[in-house]
Amino acid sequence: MSRRTPQQDSYWNHNVHYHRLVLDAVPDGCGRALDIGCGDGLLVRKLAGRAREVTGVDRSADMIRVAREHGGRSPNIAFLRADLMTPDGGAVRGATGIRDAATSPPAGPGTGSGTGHDTGIDIDPESGTDLGIGTGYDFISAVAVLHHLDFAAALDRMTGLLAPGGRLVLIGLANNRTPLDWLISAAGVPAARILARRHGGKTDPPGMPVQDPGMAWNQVRRVARERLPGCRFRRHLLWRYSVVWVKPQGGPVDSATENRINRRTRNRIACRITGTEQ
Repeated sequence: MSRRTPQQDSYWNHNVHYHRLVLDAVPDGCGRALDIGCGDGLLVRKLAGRAREVTGVDRSADMIRVAREHGGRSPNIAFLRADLMTPDGGAVRGATGIRDAATSPPAGPGTGSGTGHDTGIDIDPESGTDLGIGTGYDFISAVAVLHHLDFAAALDRMTGLLAPGGRLVLIGLANNRTPLDWLISAAGVPAARILARRHGGKTDPPGMPVQDPGMAWNQVRRVARERLPGCRFRRHLLWRYSVVWVKPQGGPVDSATENRINRRTRNRIACRITGTEQ
């Protein structure tokens, strides 16, 4: 599959800064990709140039509405209002949802073309059934999402959504607890100011939920390595960490395969993003 150049960012912030890391980790020939907590859909629209089909999922009706306005009509993009942590990954139900397909059927999943009373349920117009998140994805990303969720449970849920051999890429936040944590965080201040000035300032999309992280850096690293054996954990300069993990094809991953996966992924992204590893 040819890789198209990502679109110019319409705004910049610390999460958008690490979109390049996510994009560089997309495997060649990626079929189905899922972005969890997609917000306004900026990363989904970039992933559409790297994967055959991309689904953006968010539990905020307002965010999904904005995402569909900006990119919901692209042929290989779909946006779904859903909660990752529901048992079946089904569509969110509530009084402030996206549309009621029974009164205003959409042109297709994720198009957002319905105009009826909102019910919070996304309906497949052909089968009439609720759309769930599904499984078997070749690539899953989640940027600044996990500190809103039970971290270990969310990791387990994401691994279940991946196809064997699929790749998971996480960008997240954590709390400073040690003197070293504070020292590394302080080093990011001048870099953040320079980058913000270069990009015309730091901007967050309206309506994005904000929550302080509850876990410390060493806790995140420990749980990630427990739940995702062989994952690559890195702490980055702009107060973010990244986790890259490939789901085994079957059975445990031997050390030679694990090292090869880590080395290949590391080589692809190391020159793109400046980070400090802990």
